[in-house]
Order: sequence, then C-alpha cells, then structure tokens
Amino acid sequence: MGLDELLIGEEASILKITAVEPFKSRLFSLGLNSGERVKVLAYTLAKNTFEVEVNNAKIALRAEEAEMVSVKK
Repeated sequence: MGLDELLIGEEASILKITAVEPFKSRLFSLGLNSGERVKVLAYTLAKNTFEVEVNNAKIALRAEEAEMVSVKK
C-alpha cells in the first residue's frame, strides 16, 4: 500500500521507497526511511498534496511522491 492510500490520522511503518535518485536521497534526508513511523496529518480535497509527520517533522508531498512510499499499517 502506498502512503497516498492512508486516511487523515492514520499511522503506518515505511517499508520501502521506490523513488529514483536524487529524489530518493531527498526523502531520506527528510527522515523518510524504512522502518520509520509516518502519520498523515492532512491532504487536499483532491488528494494532490499530503502533509505527513515523521520524527516530529512535518513534510508536504505531492500525490505522485507519496505513492512512491510503500507503507504497512
């Protein structure tokens, strides 16, 4: 399941990130690493943008970016 499939308030563990470099490195530097817990704080009505929290850091991701983050509830 992708991060983009979670509902507001749901938490999950990151399994893997399927993005290519250099975007993958950018996500790692923001704290999106395998094994970390991520929580969806909000998203736009059309689910174009997601606000997530990882390690007390809030991060905004586009839908196509959130889709690249595989998670498990």
